Amino acid sequence: MAEQIIEVCKRIKALSVCSSCGGKYKQDVCIYCETKNNELTELIFKLNNLVNNFRNQVKLSYIIGVNILFNYLYSINSFEIYSVNKLLLDANYHIVLENNFQNIIKKINEGATLKTSDYEFLSFFLINNQFKDDIKLYVTNTLIKGIANREYVPDVDSLNDLVKIFVEESVKNVIGLKGAKCKIVEYEKEKICGSTIFGTILINRNQINHLVQGNITYLFNTLFHEMIHVLQYQRRKNGNISTYDMLQIKDCILSELNRDYYENNYYLLSTENQAFLNEGKETLSYMSKLGIKPSEKEIEDINKNHEFHRKIYGVTTRLWNGKPCDIETLFDSVIFDNPKILAQYPQLSLEYVVENNVVRRKTTEELQSEYNDYLNGKLKLNGSQEEIISYFDNLLSMNRKIT
Repeated sequence: MAEQIIEVCKRIKALSVCSSCGGKYKQDVCIYCETKNNELTELIFKLNNLVNNFRNQVKLSYIIGVNILFNYLYSINSFEIYSVNKLLLDANYHIVLENNFQNIIKKINEGATLKTSDYEFLSFFLINNQFKDDIKLYVTNTLIKGIANREYVPDVDSLNDLVKIFVEESVKNVIGLKGAKCKIVEYEKEKICGSTIFGTILINRNQINHLVQGNITYLFNTLFHEMIHVLQYQRRKNGNISTYDMLQIKDCILSELNRDYYENNYYLLSTENQAFLNEGKETLSYMSKLGIKPSEKEIEDINKNHEFHRKIYGVTTRLWNGKPCDIETLFDSVIFDNPKILAQYPQLSLEYVVENNVVRRKTTEELQSEYNDYLNGKLKLNGSQEEIISYFDNLLSMNRKIT
């Protein structure tokens, strides 16, 4: 009977998000759009019968400590299924779980080694979204440290879920972007580590194995690389102004217009260069925070990667249709008859203006006037004052050479 209850709980948990509006269910009805889920109706009916039969056959006094069956029942407590929550309440299971969690936290704070059952407890309730937001990342880091130290080996599905939670919670807590999503996917090209599409991070499933194999830097270089892309995306979306933000906008537009541009200039792209430059630094900082010491080989590989990308930082030469050219000159020619681009990225209106449905680069005098307006407080821009002043200085210097 316990196995039947667990399977029903798993299925109910899988239906926790309303397919119509993305809302949550109270029993079998979405609390937002009030859509009724017929499958949930059947599952809840079945679960009620199973739970009632369970209560008739098993004395609650026999349930001592953390119990896998009750864990699954607790994971669906948000559905407010009366028979389930009544059983949990009568067994004082919320107190059992809280005491167990506090005992684990005490072990962590005292530097004691956690048991496999401790890790499994944390993993189960993390994956089933039973921890408050302010401790999710703490629990995630505890699990990752256990895996890296070979103290805990989760199953594949749990490991995938753990990586997704780490990325989403890191983006939310570090970058400040709520609602970011991470998905574990299969790529046809195995060499692709990951990608970012409009703030959603995709990680190649074959990358996850590196964590279990003890190569933490390989996986986390990829994770931090993609999180840096999310930060770049957020800055563009927020209209941040800096020399590098504007260069990244131009690289992104040219990549959208011509896929070969992305492939042919991959390492030179300002977006990729910045991500490669910082991924290793972020990985080593994270490992230090967890108390994990990287191997000499891992440090050597990170330093080599950083040095390679440092040397090409800020290079503005690009390949376009097989020919090398400066990105500014190239972008001027591409935007010339495409004024819609300015609507897509309003930041570009600092450098370009539309006249008679044709886009032209602003004159040095026009740019200087804008700069003066910013310094006098008449022009409001997003970004740090230091970065914006540096941007205008570089832009004016470049403009004098071009025009």
